[in-house]
Amino acid sequence: MTHAHHPADAAAAARAQRDAPTIGTVANTPIPRTRLDERVRDLRTGHLATRLPTAGSKEDRQFLRWTAQVLLTEELCRVELARMQATESALDDDAGAAAAASSLADASASDGSPPADAAPPLDVATPTDATMSAAGFLPADAGPLAAASPPNFATPAAGSLPADVAPPTDATMPAAGSLPADASPPADAATPVDASPPADAATPVDAATPTDATMPVDVVPPVDVAPPAAAATSADVAAPANGPAAPRPLTQAESLHLGSINAAAWSSTSAMSALYDLVTEPSQPAARATDTRPWYRVTHSVAPTALEAATATPTSLGWTTLDDLPAPLAAELRAHPSGSRVGPVHTTLGWHVATITATESRPAEPAPHTEAIDPARLAAFNRWLDERRHALVTLAPGFEHPGDPSQPDNTHRH
Repeated sequence: MTHAHHPADAAAAARAQRDAPTIGTVANTPIPRTRLDERVRDLRTGHLATRLPTAGSKEDRQFLRWTAQVLLTEELCRVELARMQATESALDDDAGAAAAASSLADASASDGSPPADAAPPLDVATPTDATMSAAGFLPADAGPLAAASPPNFATPAAGSLPADVAPPTDATMPAAGSLPADASPPADAATPVDASPPADAATPVDAATPTDATMPVDVVPPVDVAPPAAAATSADVAAPANGPAAPRPLTQAESLHLGSINAAAWSSTSAMSALYDLVTEPSQPAARATDTRPWYRVTHSVAPTALEAATATPTSLGWTTLDDLPAPLAAELRAHPSGSRVGPVHTTLGWHVATITATESRPAEPAPHTEAIDPARLAAFNRWLDERRHALVTLAPGFEHPGDPSQPDNTHRH
């Protein structure tokens, strides 16, 4: 996550928070300060009002930083979910278009129609003497069509007739106009009627580019071949008409693994639980029905500093397993007998103090009314969120992470 320059003292930090028009950006989109003011107003008028710090105090500035982190995390999850859904939708559209194109090609091939870009067959070009003769329209020795002439009714040359046939004379030749009507040479004698290529012989009708009228009904391009719509934005991931699906409630142990900021964002937007299902996979195989494992009732407190954790009033985590707790804390609890107060123990979530108050053995499979806790999967999701924060989130001055040691209101120093 990119951090801007930090104020040098608490007064400057207070001014930066008060005057900031935004709390930061997500994917270069500014998140207005008014959203933080609205969320804080809702919290101060809700059931947690008595547990919130006094307005204007150092603790209040830390509370504002924490709430800003929750809002930025919520927006990050909405943006990333929209991006992933848009990518998946585009891939589905591309696959559908490819399948439709393939179906269209198969349908064209099955009905015998040549493809739209098929060249006219060579044998339908304007016939030549050679091709007409080969096709049987003319005898092989017919000679060029252009040389054909009407029958010659002139007097035959001497010697061209048999001996007993006298050559015609003017007396024997019929008078002009006395020939029967059908004796005149036909007007089309130069070219036999059946030798002319048909008017449309140059390009068969079925070789033309198909139109909506000529294409068979079953090969008309389907409606879903249209180009995919433009990529969705976070605003496009609208809830169904009956409202968004509520996020799955977290157990206390899951909240502890995710950390307070991520757990609060999980409860506020269903986008986070949807991303959890998209970007992570279960890491634990299903337990056998005959397996058992120890369960512990644990009281616990966590705070930014060791002193605050040691003096805080612990709260009950209920029944859990040590595998469901942060690894450093679980290791310390295993190393001490039940009933021992363990800590402060430092983890990435802060400083912890815990006590095992009871133990019992239970079947390894989760109870029917609960879901299995998967610490490795939760940890993987936390890492993924941290990577996306680093890539997409920028914090405004005055809204650094509450645990950032360089901001003036963090009292824990190394």
